[in-house]
Amino acid sequence: MRQAKPPNNTLLYVGIAITCLLLAYSLYLFITNLSSQLSFSAEEELNASSNLTFQEPTARSCFTKNNFTAPIFLYRRNCPYSQQAYPLVEELVSEGYEIQFVDADDIGSLALISSCTDMRNVVPQYICIEDGSVLEGAVDMEQLRLFYDNCLHK
Repeated sequence: MRQAKPPNNTLLYVGIAITCLLLAYSLYLFITNLSSQLSFSAEEELNASSNLTFQEPTARSCFTKNNFTAPIFLYRRNCPYSQQAYPLVEELVSEGYEIQFVDADDIGSLALISSCTDMRNVVPQYICIEDGSVLEGAVDMEQLRLFYDNCLHK
């Protein structure tokens, strides 16, 4: 007597997986569409009720609001690249450049800075408060001076 083989359910499992993926993607599209409609409606309502135009905050206004008044040098005391960069930035300060030193271990300041510009978890970083531009990593004095000159003359 021959025994029957158990059914091969591989195709069934693949079909279920594809169906789940399609449902998840459909839900994602629905939510993103809904959220864009809601934010657009809120913006229209704000403009209609106050006769103001919606305007994204600028990097400068964000940094100023958070008490950053000069370009930023973001460093970490125990980072060898920060230790190499620190004397270069100090030299610029001695030449008259106004630069704010911010230790990356100061979580509060780091949170304020990251709310104003796109930044990665890299030190050292040189941040222009005028436009939020960022220069990262070990750089030489020429690159550093050029970055701060461009930042200060915007």
